[in-house]
Amino acid sequence: MNRLQNSPSFDFDAWTTLARQDPQAFEKQRSRVIEAAILGAPAKQQPQLRRTQWKLDQIPVSYTHLTLPTIQHW
Repeated sequence: MNRLQNSPSFDFDAWTTLARQDPQAFEKQRSRVIEAAILGAPAKQQPQLRRTQWKLDQIPVSYTHLTLPTIQHW
């Protein structure tokens, strides 16, 4: 089984390796895992989860180096 799929725990090293070696595959897998999590939630919560994920996806990658205190002062 793929270490990134259907794993009971998050394997940070596997995700990091995938992101460095194949960013497109990382993004594809990330989307699959997120979609599975949303579909696993109660139907009533899924629209809110999709809206939240959409907002998160709008954050440019270049901003991910910022710390929370920096973002809070915007």
